[in-house]
Amino acid sequence: KGGGLYCRTATHPNAKPMGWNRFAKLCAACRLPVYALGGMESGSFLRAIFSGAQGIAGIRLLSNPVTVDRTVAYCSGPGPQ
Repeated sequence: KGGGLYCRTATHPNAKPMGWNRFAKLCAACRLPVYALGGMESGSFLRAIFSGAQGIAGIRLLSNPVTVDRTVAYCSGPGPQ
């Protein structure tokens, strides 16, 4: 069963998150594009890219104009610390 990337989500509250370290290992081992999904937040996009993801899927994140603006602002900054 699939689960959220690094935190529980409203649609999969009982799924065990895999975490960013495991996700990065998955990206490194996979020959196909990998997209991060599950519990995406404004700071998740760059973290996902730096972990090897092709992109993110974030229905709640990307369907809200306020969180889209935060995500764009975050991506214009220095990146994850």
